[in-house]
Amino acid sequence: MCRIPDEPMSYKFQIKENELLTKLKIIRLTQIGGHSHKKVASIFGCHRNTVASLVRQFVGLPLANQLTLLSGNNLSLNTVNNLLSPLLAKSSAPLGHPKQASDEEAYSVFWLFHERGWRVGYRSMWQKIKRSFSDYASIDSWLYSLTKLTSRQIRTIYQNFELRTIKVRTKNGQRAHLYDYAALGAFERMHLDTKTLADQHSLPSDVYLNLLENKEIPKYQWTMIDAKTRVRFVAYSYNLNAEFGLKFLLFVLCYIRFTWNNWETRIAIGFDNGIEFCSGSEEKLENWNRIMQSLNASGYQYNPHFDIRKNLIERSHRVDDSHFLVPRGLLLTNKQSFLEETTGFFVYYNFDHGSSGVGMDDKTPYEVLSSTAIRNPERLMQFPVMILEDSIDTIRQTVDSFLFQAELKNKEQKLDEPLNQKQIIKTSTKYRFFEDNAQKVLTQY
Repeated sequence: MCRIPDEPMSYKFQIKENELLTKLKIIRLTQIGGHSHKKVASIFGCHRNTVASLVRQFVGLPLANQLTLLSGNNLSLNTVNNLLSPLLAKSSAPLGHPKQASDEEAYSVFWLFHERGWRVGYRSMWQKIKRSFSDYASIDSWLYSLTKLTSRQIRTIYQNFELRTIKVRTKNGQRAHLYDYAALGAFERMHLDTKTLADQHSLPSDVYLNLLENKEIPKYQWTMIDAKTRVRFVAYSYNLNAEFGLKFLLFVLCYIRFTWNNWETRIAIGFDNGIEFCSGSEEKLENWNRIMQSLNASGYQYNPHFDIRKNLIERSHRVDDSHFLVPRGLLLTNKQSFLEETTGFFVYYNFDHGSSGVGMDDKTPYEVLSSTAIRNPERLMQFPVMILEDSIDTIRQTVDSFLFQAELKNKEQKLDEPLNQKQIIKTSTKYRFFEDNAQKVLTQY
């Protein structure tokens, strides 16, 4: 018997190129050439049991198929595939795992992703399910059962169904960070913005109609966010006007200054050109900065055409939609339930919601704030959720002294001389002042 040279490629690599043709070559060497299993295994670089198994499977085929495959005729690839298909290797992957989600649970997550429009990552999906259905035990037991899923189980569902969120990348693939978050201090850079609660572009129709038609629910959300820690100070209102914008801004600054006593840290606040702020007016912005000077703070307006600095606070609005309004929007039936739900949400946001933003490393605002030099950070994060129409008198008593001081300085600069007592009293008549100091008023509030 002539010597057969070894194959240039091992059996392991050849079956990756064409599995059935490789197996047919082995079968012909044993059945036609009469070579032993050990010899053929040596030629192909595999174990003799592999050869024996292939021969055993081949002998089990119909006799007509065996004769056709062993004939010297040139067979087409389709013919070989059809006749040898029973010899194709079967997957050795496990069919399941005792801890994986059931098929019904997997299809429920698939339905939430596609039909409900919850096109978020698996961690956000896990958080949304818990917040949406945690109190559904008596309403819908099946949706409530989804809250028992772990984030790892939901990740597996995402992998099995190939669920992918839409990501927008720059042309060169690089990410431009807004700040150097490692060097940035807490409450050095802040952003102020308003949001319409009834947003048809981000809410389901039933939630949207509830927020739009219910007259007891405020229409606008006022948010001031710290870039370093993502701590947010929030209020609501039924109307938008510049007085609310300025006095909410001053009230938050007073709260930070008198609670933390960090007067040496200069705070820069960015906001858009809306009518509730400076409306794009440089003169009005200069007046606001004159008022904020006593609080060691200043504001700036975003470029009306393009400004990436507003992206941070705009991204925070998505958290309000996906983690609060979408899962809890139908529970907002009156003013009392609205205040209870919003207070509960911002406790969750500050202390339990991990942020995936740059510099956050999936930590909560409380965890990031605790890593700074601030003492008792939980006290700073107890800012009350308020409706501005109901609380504007308290806010005026707190911040009007800063408006009064700024107006006095402005008049003295124009007159180029100190004001007399009559002028000071006349100027003070349009302001409301608190009795002692801002700290006492804030504590009382």
